[in-house]
Amino acid sequence: MFSAKKLFLNGPIPGSKKIFTRLTSPIPPIEPDPSAVMEEKEIPCAGFRPVGDISSIQVNSALKLLKSSLKNFSGPKLPLEITVDSTDGKSRKHTIRITEKKVSIHAATPFGAARALYRLRSRFALRKAPFLKTGSWDSRKTLDPALAHLIFKDDSLFELGPVETYHKNYLQRIAAAGYTGFHINVDLSVFTRSALLPAMTHPQAEKYLAELRWITERAKEFGLDVYLSLYLQPLRGGHAVFQEHPEIRGSRMVNTDDLYVLCTSQPLARKYYAEQMTNLFTSVPDLGGILAIAGCEGWLHCHTANMPDTCPNCRGKNIEYETAVMYNESAAALKKASPEAKFVVWTYNIFAWSDKSAEKFISYLSTDCCLMANFETDEEFTVEGATATIYDYSVRNIGPSKATAKQRETALKNGIPFLAKCESGTSLECYSISYLPVMTRWQKKFERIVQNASGSLMNWKFIGFNDEGLSQLAAGMTAMGEGKDLLKRLAVCEFGKNAAENVLAAWKLFDESMEYHPFSNQTSGYFKGPFYIGPAQPLFLYQPKKVPEFFERSGHRELWITNLSFVEPFGVKVILKSINKMLKYWDSGCELLKDIPGKHTALARLYRGFLRTAVNMTEFYEVRDSFYYAPYTPEQMRSK
Repeated sequence: MFSAKKLFLNGPIPGSKKIFTRLTSPIPPIEPDPSAVMEEKEIPCAGFRPVGDISSIQVNSALKLLKSSLKNFSGPKLPLEITVDSTDGKSRKHTIRITEKKVSIHAATPFGAARALYRLRSRFALRKAPFLKTGSWDSRKTLDPALAHLIFKDDSLFELGPVETYHKNYLQRIAAAGYTGFHINVDLSVFTRSALLPAMTHPQAEKYLAELRWITERAKEFGLDVYLSLYLQPLRGGHAVFQEHPEIRGSRMVNTDDLYVLCTSQPLARKYYAEQMTNLFTSVPDLGGILAIAGCEGWLHCHTANMPDTCPNCRGKNIEYETAVMYNESAAALKKASPEAKFVVWTYNIFAWSDKSAEKFISYLSTDCCLMANFETDEEFTVEGATATIYDYSVRNIGPSKATAKQRETALKNGIPFLAKCESGTSLECYSISYLPVMTRWQKKFERIVQNASGSLMNWKFIGFNDEGLSQLAAGMTAMGEGKDLLKRLAVCEFGKNAAENVLAAWKLFDESMEYHPFSNQTSGYFKGPFYIGPAQPLFLYQPKKVPEFFERSGHRELWITNLSFVEPFGVKVILKSINKMLKYWDSGCELLKDIPGKHTALARLYRGFLRTAVNMTEFYEVRDSFYYAPYTPEQMRSK
């Protein structure tokens, strides 16, 4: 089973042990709000007497959590009738009915009943009182799947462990927050057993398959699915599989001399991928699905390799058709082995080899596939007269982008389910903190995803689910159908009724502030600069010869910015004007929060420091570089 590898809790991330302890502790009982009073259409309810279909492991786990969560409530207990249509399958369809006399849950499967119970618990958690609103609610406006990322899963594509990554209490927190599962980034090779291409067989495949079965069984206890985001590694040109079958050697990987992918258009390569889907889903029957990136990474093929002219088989062929057929055959094999599992083709950066609307490619996909697109990317916007593109995960743009809308339209026209990819916490406007407190904007995004998609991948791997960021909680609750009036309920729950009005007003100001964010590849920095390291961004007169100790933790990478490349493509004037407008609204929001203690207020103030740093750095480098704009005297030269 799992290797002896341990979680890296002694590294540079502050508070890792504390975070691990918090997330792996049992979910505590809900603390009642003594000031809460029963409102119109509410009934008193401090607990339940469950009857009906309650023997399944999913329902049993959810009921235990519901009972322990209401431990501190006092008042009448109502009958809770649970009926399940079938013990087979994973449908999460459900209906909740609450009357003065009882609460009833009718679900298609135990997975649906468990989600309804977690949904019921979330209402108590938000209300902080032994009251329930009467009425009927169903699962029509929910997301399935709604996938999170595991915060303690490291970046290794060749290991599933360590085992603590999948701690029971942590998985239950994911389920209780409204998510239906999580994804694991992993290389297909570790599971490979092949009769078609024996040279591809991994010597420890059975070990990794056993680990994956264990993970899916543990996740199943909490009504969660496990999806694999599959990576395919390029192979050396002299690899045994190419020696045995030279015809399946495809494109050479870009910027390499001797790394090749399996040929997209070769029948044997396609059969091999289909064989692996069959093996994977028969060996691990509870596996939820596959995420296959079709654009520029992940599931590499002759066109993501970006050098299709190096593949003699694909040269001159219809690349959209050939790539779609490869995915269709794998999806068909997956569906045959596990009819409820999903094969999700993700068009991330599809423009690397096709047009960004992907209309031609999607039209060739079969209905065995699902389509997933980034919800807000590839959209142009204007700020202070300058135009830029939302190039990656953003909260500035709510979505859907025009490209995403077109992909969705094409998919639905062809009977292909559409899923949305977003970040429910760490957007690229500032991805060194768990989330930006622009809750009004986050909620607009999540509600639009529910309106436009049947499911969503809500975390990639910047920062996984931490059960603390309000945006992640809003994403999960909206995904399970609790989006109505959610911001107001969250504000009252987290900050109290007296402070809620100021909090909601601050969120609206932060939302307005983001309208002026000069988002670009250069300003976001991608792991460098003031929008990544914030106030730690130095102001350099000259490039330092020695890396300061602070930056050595990141492998001597330059986390700072030393020139005005930060302002591209906007220019200095637009950058300063737009960020100062952001600060105008952000300062006003912080002022409304000044008397409200806690992490959320601290987070808002922290981000204000990021914005001020960006202004200070830009102004400093503008003055520094101005010495080169005009002639200067020998005396000025010496002073420089």
